[in-house]
Amino acid sequence: MKRALLLALPALLLSAPALSAQDFSYSGNVRIDSAWHHAALPVADPALPWYGLTDWQTAFVLAEADLRLTTPSAEIRVHQDLAFDEEASFRYRLFEGYASFSPAGWFTVTIGKRHLSLGTSYFFFPADRLNPVVLDPSDGHRDYGFPGLTLTLAPSADFTLTASLSFEDSLARLRDEFFRDFRYALAASLVLGPLNLKADVIYEIDRVFRPGGGFTLDLGGFIFFGEAAVELNNRTLYPTSPATWEERPLLTPFPYFDGGVRRNFTAGDFTLFAVAEYFFTGAGFTPDEEDRFFQAAPLGLAVAPEHLGRHYALFSISMAVENLFSFENAGVWNAQDGSWFFWHKIVLQKIENLDLYCEVVWTAGASETEFAAAPERLRLSAGAVYYF
Repeated sequence: MKRALLLALPALLLSAPALSAQDFSYSGNVRIDSAWHHAALPVADPALPWYGLTDWQTAFVLAEADLRLTTPSAEIRVHQDLAFDEEASFRYRLFEGYASFSPAGWFTVTIGKRHLSLGTSYFFFPADRLNPVVLDPSDGHRDYGFPGLTLTLAPSADFTLTASLSFEDSLARLRDEFFRDFRYALAASLVLGPLNLKADVIYEIDRVFRPGGGFTLDLGGFIFFGEAAVELNNRTLYPTSPATWEERPLLTPFPYFDGGVRRNFTAGDFTLFAVAEYFFTGAGFTPDEEDRFFQAAPLGLAVAPEHLGRHYALFSISMAVENLFSFENAGVWNAQDGSWFFWHKIVLQKIENLDLYCEVVWTAGASETEFAAAPERLRLSAGAVYYF
């Protein structure tokens, strides 16, 4: 965490002359949230705010701040939160902390921890292995960044070329071979009227080699999207029996693809948004492998793939009345084992610059299925967001 913040210092120095010589503006939001959790099993993951509790229920309070300082040629952003639970333990997360500087309108340098938008999908992004994976479908922070350096070339409004270097694994391991843990990414985006094309390749020695690409197409207001990739350095262990696990050879292809449609309907102050998406991951377990995984737990917990199954679907529908309220309902379905992850959120927007919200997150499915086997079965939360 501290190392990621230190990565922003060179860009801060580059940005300082721009900030002092130009008019600048600031914006952001501050959020306070209080939540109650019910877990089916004791939680022993130190990454979770209720770490170490053996009770089946707990509550915690969270404070979050997202701050931006911008000029015509520079930007500084810090997005973070801090959570305290009833046992006085706490968790800190830095989502993004970076500085960017544009010495020319077509060239931008960014250093620090930043989320880089890769892919064209709505929820699943099979072509992205640069940003950290967010496994909680209800986590509104889909913008976890990677610590590193990004160079962006935009010779025209319709074409962008991006090169990135991630230090995340290097900072996590701090091995003698520090440079072997660098992760590299090269991405390109091209807009051709209603069609947007993207392509990228992500590589880390012996860990990741994933070329991919995608598209979005606007047909009469319906946005069709698709994305595909192939992973050639998959390091997941697969159970051949409950006690035997094996790793596939390097350069074994694991295909991914994703597709769906989204639509935004507007009538006066009323807006309705709907999206449906299908995702296939060739790196997930087959039904037999998923059964062996649950038989071998907790051994399997350390070697599971990002998604236990292979076939997933997302359904989401939300509605809003401007300056009054918004209401979202969404669910992710593991079509292989039949488990579900649902979340529902209502936001009151009657007060200027202040949103009040409440949210319910819950899971459903048989005991030995992906979402139903997660420790957390129900989460209720309420909070407020102030914008400035």
